[in-house]
Amino acid sequence: MAKFKVTSTRQCPEHGQAEFVVEWLRGSLSPGETFTVFETHHPIEVKVLASAPHHQGAILRCQVNLGWDGNYAPSVIDSDAPTLRDKFRYEG
Repeated sequence: MAKFKVTSTRQCPEHGQAEFVVEWLRGSLSPGETFTVFETHHPIEVKVLASAPHHQGAILRCQVNLGWDGNYAPSVIDSDAPTLRDKFRYEG
């Protein structure tokens, strides 16, 4: 799957959708694939609906309820990591 840095997020006008601006560190994600973010220690599955190229990565339109613009950013996500600490971490 993929390891990537989320540089920004923003809510979409469509309910339950958000855009994640990402920089690829390894691999990439295609529409239909999922990754996990964490709210405290609660996993939230994010489904990729569409992907558009952007600088060193992509803008992923995703199915997820975003709490606010900037939610989950900046962070690093590794969809293959075995532990929560390695799967998702905020990066300051």
